[in-house]
Amino acid sequence: MAMTSFTAAVALFACGGHLAANPQDDASTKDVSADGTVLDAAKPIAAPWPMVAHDARRTSRSSVKGPRVAHIRWRYPMTNSGSSPAVAADGTIFVTNQSSPGTLLAIHSDGTLAWSLPGVGPYASPMIGADGTIYLDGSSSYDPNQLKWPGDILVAVDPVTHQRKWAYADYAGVDYSDNALTPGQDGIVFGVRSGIYGIHPDGSLAFHLGRNRQGPDNGDTATPRLAVSGGLVIGGIGNDKNEAGTFALTADGAAAWTLDGSREGLVATDGTFFGITRGGLDAISPTGVLLWHLTLAPRSPPIEGPTGTIYMRTETEIVSIDPKSSATQTVVGALPVKQQGLYPLVIDSEGVIYYVDKTRVTAIGAKGNPIFYVDLSDGDGGTDYVDTTSLALSEGVLYVAAYQHLIAIGL
Repeated sequence: MAMTSFTAAVALFACGGHLAANPQDDASTKDVSADGTVLDAAKPIAAPWPMVAHDARRTSRSSVKGPRVAHIRWRYPMTNSGSSPAVAADGTIFVTNQSSPGTLLAIHSDGTLAWSLPGVGPYASPMIGADGTIYLDGSSSYDPNQLKWPGDILVAVDPVTHQRKWAYADYAGVDYSDNALTPGQDGIVFGVRSGIYGIHPDGSLAFHLGRNRQGPDNGDTATPRLAVSGGLVIGGIGNDKNEAGTFALTADGAAAWTLDGSREGLVATDGTFFGITRGGLDAISPTGVLLWHLTLAPRSPPIEGPTGTIYMRTETEIVSIDPKSSATQTVVGALPVKQQGLYPLVIDSEGVIYYVDKTRVTAIGAKGNPIFYVDLSDGDGGTDYVDTTSLALSEGVLYVAAYQHLIAIGL
């Protein structure tokens, strides 16, 4: 049953653009690319890993084969605390170096610095648009006189000139976490910053939902990852009154459906939304019907394999989940127990899964067969740690954004 106050909050959405030509079509009626991406969500992006979790549906599945050997190709020194790398069509890797404010780094595929641009959010994860434009969170700072956080919600960077195209400024909220950006149709970029927003490719505002922009930063907040598919943008939102819900918005800004409880997850090829909660995983139909609930302790967002199987990490194991029946099988057991946070999984075109345990990166087959592992020691007795949104795949290479280095694994 939908929450009345949450539905009212979603109704505040005022959209100057649109998400899709026909919001009532579900994803099962859409053209699908070779890697399973629903094409009406956004123009295809010719990059091996253009954003957090690879694509607008948040599958975390690459369309290329990842590495098969435990070889550290190079390390680039940086300070990181949550920024996820993006990989462009020419092999350039974009990642944010944490500072105050942050600095966007563009790194060649051989591990050398191409260029850098300061003045972005310190935890920002870059997103590469269809035309190559790099989008990422801007930086904000607290104004004690206004009790507000004025700053740049979104920054667009030209990949040729290496300079800002534009920045959209508003009461952006505190720079305390990464907010994964999501592409929509017609170039609209969706994101989370003290609520939910959409920005047109020219830098003008499409909408900003759920933010008390006239007071301190205590308004509505949304899940960091929004999923876009089949004419809907799907995510979760909550506020300081402990009211939370999951929403799907249509092209005209109306709530297609709402459910109690905030969820974050992925949209499958058939339009089913798989969202994690504090107590497990839910499967929700394109019309907002709860299909099933699986009780477990999530320690990763769900990912989608090449055949549609869902994979997740729990406190002690990695499991495969049948998307129709919710039947589970253990892929890898006896993992170190993680007390809090979500730890990333990514999967390549052949179903090889890559995951992290703070100081170690492991690759396994879809049935759990070991392929390799890499300890992230730096050779001088020091060790890198891996945060929650820190993996990206390219042809034959896994990029790991650890606390002290960007690391390339592969031959």
